[in-house]
Amino acid sequence: NHPLRRMAHLGGKRAITKYKVLDRYKLYDYIEAHPQTGRTHQLRAHFSSLGHPIVGDRLYGAPASKLKRYFLHASRLDFMSPDGSVVSVQSPLPSELQEFLRDNVG
Repeated sequence: NHPLRRMAHLGGKRAITKYKVLDRYKLYDYIEAHPQTGRTHQLRAHFSSLGHPIVGDRLYGAPASKLKRYFLHASRLDFMSPDGSVVSVQSPLPSELQEFLRDNVG
């Protein structure tokens, strides 16, 4: 009953997310996700519906965390520029997310 929260359910709009587990930690899984559609809060809603909300995402059911943000990062974005060329932008995992992984190993 929150005006911003979305949910995954049969009969809803089609939304596809492909993902794979890269590593497993004591309380978390580190995944690579590829949304195939662009629905509002798609990754947040999908992983919450699987019982695995994104770390730090209290709106979608994650418990409180020492992390001061969601553990959500776009390492690569590809898009079409106005001139029709494809632009690809890459970004390494930010230090605060790397530290969170190091602190939660095991």
